[in-house]
Amino acid sequence: MRPMRFLIALDDFGAGHSNIDRVWRLQPDIVKLDRSVIAQAAREPRVARMLSRLVSLLHETGAIVLAEGVETQVEALLSMECDADFVQGFYFAHPAPGSVDEESCRAVMDSISEIFRTRVELIERANSTLLSAYTDALQTSAERFCAGIDFPRATQGLLRLEGAARCYLLDGQGYQIGDDIKATQPGVSAPNLFGSEAVASGGCWDRRLYFRDAVSEPGTVKISEPYLSINGMHLCVTFSIAISARGSMWVLCADTDWQHMQGATTSTMR
Repeated sequence: MRPMRFLIALDDFGAGHSNIDRVWRLQPDIVKLDRSVIAQAAREPRVARMLSRLVSLLHETGAIVLAEGVETQVEALLSMECDADFVQGFYFAHPAPGSVDEESCRAVMDSISEIFRTRVELIERANSTLLSAYTDALQTSAERFCAGIDFPRATQGLLRLEGAARCYLLDGQGYQIGDDIKATQPGVSAPNLFGSEAVASGGCWDRRLYFRDAVSEPGTVKISEPYLSINGMHLCVTFSIAISARGSMWVLCADTDWQHMQGATTSTMR
């Protein structure tokens, strides 16, 4: 087909038996996300968080991504947030005889684009405030540790922040020194999944990006992408900073309950 200059489109991706291996085998030019994917993302925040990564993965295969069946403002915003290349659906227009009403279509796009810009600004402003509080607190903890204060006392202020879960100390090779220092506020630290806290001390985290990023730029706080922590049933974001103290390199890490933090941010925004 390609030698004849046809494009290949993979339809209804995400529905039924449309496994990712079809993308590997067919190498489509266009992947059309089934309406059920966008609709589910609009109902479930967990799916919405993964949608942008799914689109990013499809982009990396060399495909253009089209979101099908967009019918509501929420679904339209999700399609924009996940960086889909094209959208189609009743939110934008209905099938009709004759030519497209370009003025009406432009009005819809201008309106949703303005809503999207406002939404992004609000979220970024709220997240920036929240992240800067942790960045500053971890920097202060590092300075206190460098000044000779022991690790548990050096991180006391950080662990009082909204959404704090735990702090832990790694050496220059990524091995954890001592046990986790847990936050005490209720509703943040959930029970661990695999009893991992019992073996925290001595564990090696050198494969983790939050360790590698920190040691690549000592003195600068690094922030991970959200991930599921093996120490609890919550989505976690890790803040880390590499420092030189007492003749060695150390990496100070702070885990946060990202869902708890975002919930607090959403309440503030309302």
